[in-house]
Amino acid sequence: MSTPQQPLSAADRETPAPPAQLAESIVPGPPTDAPAGASGKEPISVSLGSDRQHLLPFLSLVHSYLWSSVTLADQKAAFTFAVESAFLGYLLSRDLLWQLHSPLSTWHALEYCGLLSLLCLSISLALVLNVVMPRLGGRGDGLIYFAAIANRRNSAEYVTDVLSSAHSSLETALAQHSYEVARIATRKYRNLRMAMWVGVAAFVAGFVFIGLNR
Repeated sequence: MSTPQQPLSAADRETPAPPAQLAESIVPGPPTDAPAGASGKEPISVSLGSDRQHLLPFLSLVHSYLWSSVTLADQKAAFTFAVESAFLGYLLSRDLLWQLHSPLSTWHALEYCGLLSLLCLSISLALVLNVVMPRLGGRGDGLIYFAAIANRRNSAEYVTDVLSSAHSSLETALAQHSYEVARIATRKYRNLRMAMWVGVAAFVAGFVFIGLNR
């Protein structure tokens, strides 16, 4: 007959201590006195100063992009001027002016197309020259615009203005100059777009003149 098992006492239920050789290799468990809710991730707070660290690189990127846009507009204008000047020279070599010297009552499609091409080329070339025309607008007391820098009495005054400016003032100056460059780029591309469309009309009328002048 089996002897019934006696219930274990509190001392018997305790986990025996590990041997001394293993005590040093046991990884300690998580602390039991952690406050409630500490297991979740703490919210990350972003200060205003850390946000402003990205402001100057962003303004520099915008300023560089705007200057590259202005440079590209000037390059396109120079290419357009070269192509239209060459086409105008070719039309003049086909006796365009001599054809226009005839009385207006004797004009036909040949003369009208020649005159239209000449007028459109003249307007387009004038618009292209307006694209590459230097713009002198800007703040007279700025820190970036070259005319504003040259308005100082000497270089020491400009160096003093820069070094005495706060970090936010330098960012403001860069943002203001970016706006000025954006206005310049807008005017350049507006004139360049009109010059190209008028140039297309000049080429169409010019090719018709060449075809009728054979």
